[in-house]
Amino acid sequence: MGIPVISYEGPFQGVFGTAINPIVPVTLNPRGGNITCSIIPSLPAGLSLNTQTCVVSGSPSEVIQSTSFTVTANNGTHSSNGIFNLSVAAGVPQLAYNGPSGGRGGIVTGK
Repeated sequence: MGIPVISYEGPFQGVFGTAINPIVPVTLNPRGGNITCSIIPSLPAGLSLNTQTCVVSGSPSEVIQSTSFTVTANNGTHSSNGIFNLSVAAGVPQLAYNGPSGGRGGIVTGK
């Protein structure tokens, strides 16, 4: 078996509470055998790594500054790394009016 090849483009950006466009490797060649993928550091809460395809997906529930993530693709004999940067911004608060019917009084809150 040869050394697997994995690479990502980017950087990638997400918004708190909103599903990200999946982060898909632009190159993933196992060079024999099946691939097992792992990532360091841990992804923000709400995101996950598919350990067979090396694709990151989900809806982040944690705000992070730009962080470099390393995905390791292992074919049982050899491994290689693909690196991408990801940041997650806070979402825009949505306002709701919780007042009585008729439109007088009440409280405006951020949700």
